[in-house]
Amino acid sequence: MSFAPADFPGFGGLNLAADAQDSPGAVDLSNVTLSQPGPSRLLPRPGYTRAGTTDLSGVTGIAYVDGYSVTGGATNLYVLDASLRASKTDFTTGDPWTVVSFGGAQSELPAPTISNASFATNTTGWGASGSTITRDTGTFDTTPASLRWDNTGASDALGSGDTLSTTSGSPAGTFYQGVRYQISVRMKGSATGTVVGNFGILSGSTDIATRTFSLTTSWTTYTIEWIPTQTYVSGSGTGAALGFGLTSPTAIYMYLDTVAFDVTGAAYAVNGAAFGKILTDNTISAPTVSTQAASETEFTAGRAAPTPYTVAVQPKDNRLVCWGFDALTAGPNGQVSSGSHAYFSKADQPEKYDETDYVILAPGDGETGRAACAYNDYLFLFKQSKFFVFYGNSVDSTGGTVFNYRTVGNAFGGSSSAIYQGQVCSAPSGVYVITDTGVWKTTGGAPQLVSGALSPLFAQNVSTLAYQGTGYTRLAPRSATGSGGAFWHQGKVYFSVTITRSTATTSSGWLVLDEQSGQWVVWELADTPRVGYSSPIDGAVFASGVSTTNRKCLLLMDGTATTDNGTAIASYYTSPYLTYGEPKAEKHVRASELHGTGTVTLAWGKDLQTHGTAESVAMSSGIGHARTGARGRSLSFKIAASAAGWTVNRVVPLLQTVRTGR
Repeated sequence: MSFAPADFPGFGGLNLAADAQDSPGAVDLSNVTLSQPGPSRLLPRPGYTRAGTTDLSGVTGIAYVDGYSVTGGATNLYVLDASLRASKTDFTTGDPWTVVSFGGAQSELPAPTISNASFATNTTGWGASGSTITRDTGTFDTTPASLRWDNTGASDALGSGDTLSTTSGSPAGTFYQGVRYQISVRMKGSATGTVVGNFGILSGSTDIATRTFSLTTSWTTYTIEWIPTQTYVSGSGTGAALGFGLTSPTAIYMYLDTVAFDVTGAAYAVNGAAFGKILTDNTISAPTVSTQAASETEFTAGRAAPTPYTVAVQPKDNRLVCWGFDALTAGPNGQVSSGSHAYFSKADQPEKYDETDYVILAPGDGETGRAACAYNDYLFLFKQSKFFVFYGNSVDSTGGTVFNYRTVGNAFGGSSSAIYQGQVCSAPSGVYVITDTGVWKTTGGAPQLVSGALSPLFAQNVSTLAYQGTGYTRLAPRSATGSGGAFWHQGKVYFSVTITRSTATTSSGWLVLDEQSGQWVVWELADTPRVGYSSPIDGAVFASGVSTTNRKCLLLMDGTATTDNGTAIASYYTSPYLTYGEPKAEKHVRASELHGTGTVTLAWGKDLQTHGTAESVAMSSGIGHARTGARGRSLSFKIAASAAGWTVNRVVPLLQTVRTGR
């Protein structure tokens, strides 16, 4: 009988439906991805490279804030600059951390401008009280000059009453309520000393940020961050001077150069015992908050910050939401708290709380607040079996804030999974949650199961999967790993999972969903992925749970790495057992064509049995040929490679029908 090429069924993601025979997709795969859009090509997954040298093996929370990676682990918070160098601050014991960016979206707002910021021609726009300013062309940080501030009547030494500030109309522009602004200036002193910087409404107001600088005799960048409590427009008659000023120098004179404004973000981190604030100038602090009790008319500064396990930003009016309390008095200023309390900051003010602005969600249900995220204008707060969708605020008859929400109960198919922050992810198409029953998706209503093709793995239905030989038998979400264990990046959703095989071996990696195609793949990693996030600079970034030397730091999947930090990536793809349109006929694969690039191995299996001997196939001219085959009613192929550098577009078997079934 003659041989004929069989129709190519196409590559698909992992599909372990009850009847996997003749179904589209793969019955087993590892470390591959599918090109999208259009007809799928089979590719090795991207590798990753080591970033920096900071030991981050214990990281449980991670976020991206204006060019910085912010991480938390054990009792420490870290901020990693653009070179991935770390500064660290010790905090109260607690784990896991949740880290959330606040104000980063505001970076698209135009920054106000300051006149004569580099003193290129004169000192216009600056004024001094009790002292003198001159343009110095002999000492500067950037050409051609700097501003010298001194007191010639006191042998150049400035006194405690001397001040320097911008003059009327500078800075120019609008400072919006609740937006974080940063002013930076290069300064050096004639000797070491201190000076106090002020940024905001300089006279007659408490709406100002103040910072003490320790000057050196070298040019250094100093910054002050300010969040206005209302919107100010330069020159609009606010009754006070808007600007930047210096005061109280100590027996020195000093130089200024290159003054600049920026709109910045920040991050907040909590671990159930501590409340941390991280700024983009690498400063980390444990701020005390301002609160207003029900009996008070004024906000009082310096009170204890709330200490929840989870924080999120309510997008509707930009509030920081504290959720998931363990202690009974962990609310702002030691207010009553529980696993059902959610405290809301004032709008645009993440460190300012009205102690009556809270909601108690489904108390007495035996569940605790576990996770939170934002999607469009909605805020999602999760317990184990239910979640709450906040869609806006209103005002009651007394003028108090009402936080409007709806409850979605029995949300995850009867799952008893303890949902943690690392198991929830906001993506452009909705919110994803991974539980013991699978992966669910919601846009605010009842969630839908999107992992039906993987149900046997979550149900641990080994008998259904037994024919796969060395295939998967169980997928389970990693629990209690902090924020970011699930994250979205460039059209894909990543879930950190533990993988069990029929050989009883276990591994860890990413369960990856392509949102456009709905295809699932599994990436097994040499390093246990704990938490990750999407960086516009570095790509997909994650921290490893492995303590091996050179693998404790951040790891970058930037799309160009072909190894895992130097370790070769082994990958394979196993097709379903296909009947090629003749389920009762016995067929013989006598040869095969592989279309693609590079070198892989190809093996064939028959009738749900183990695949035979693999044959190396080189596709040096775009097509490779294999002679290894199989004979049976249903046939499956397995493609494997021990390293990157290959693609497969098609697998074309040359079939001969040996015997027609009845």
